[in-house]
Amino acid sequence: MEPAIFGTLLERALDPRERHKLGAHFTPRAYVERLEDEFTAVAPNPRPLYNSQGNPTCLLCFAAGNPKGAPTAVDIANDILEP
Repeated sequence: MEPAIFGTLLERALDPRERHKLGAHFTPRAYVERLEDEFTAVAPNPRPLYNSQGNPTCLLCFAAGNPKGAPTAVDIANDILEP
């Protein structure tokens, strides 16, 4: 299933107050693409973070703005972001 469809279904299935309490918010791919437009380098595989009930709550992205340090920073981020 496309992540954007899953995220939309998740958000619509929950009452807004319950969703806020759980921290269940989906980050669309367009937001990640915007990071790519704004920063020198972005780690290609963001990592979803899950709450104690195993539900995805946010997407951890890594972006570097320093052209000289960006390749090294993204390499380190990729190691951190691997599941």
